[in-house]
Amino acid sequence: LFRSEQGQKLTEGGQELFDAISKDIPRGLYLDLEDLTTHSKSYANLMKGKAEEVTDGIRQRDEAIIQGGYGEAGATTLVCKNGLLLMPPDDFNPLLKYEDETLLIMDSLRPKDKDVVVIGSADNTGLAREVAMAAAMTLIGEE
Repeated sequence: LFRSEQGQKLTEGGQELFDAISKDIPRGLYLDLEDLTTHSKSYANLMKGKAEEVTDGIRQRDEAIIQGGYGEAGATTLVCKNGLLLMPPDDFNPLLKYEDETLLIMDSLRPKDKDVVVIGSADNTGLAREVAMAAAMTLIGEE
C-alpha cells in the first residue's frame, strides 16, 4: 500500500495478489451452517478449480485454528466432484447427514466440478470470515 494524491493505492505486487485472490475466490458468503461446522457462525468461500490442491482438509483446518485460536475457530473443506460436495479425505457426502445445509451451500455458491468450498466457523461473524480467508489462502498459488 502506498499513498498518492488520490489516496491509498495498492502496490503492483499488492494488485497482483488481489487479482489472484479475486480470481481464485470469486464469492464468499455468511451462511447458517451450524450443524455442519464446529461453531455457530460460518463464512463460506468458493474457490475455483482448486480441488486438486486439497488432500484431506487438515491444512485448512489447522490454519483456521492458528488464526482464530484453539477451540475458538475451525474450518470445513468440501470438494465438488461429479456434481456433489464431498468432504475429504474419504469423500463423505454431507448431503446424507446435513441435507439442508449442503443444499444451501450448493444453491448459494453454485460450485462446479473441481471447485472447493472452504468454510470458516467461529462464535462471531468477523472471526468466521477471518479464518475462512486464512484457510482459503492455503490454496492460493498452489499450482
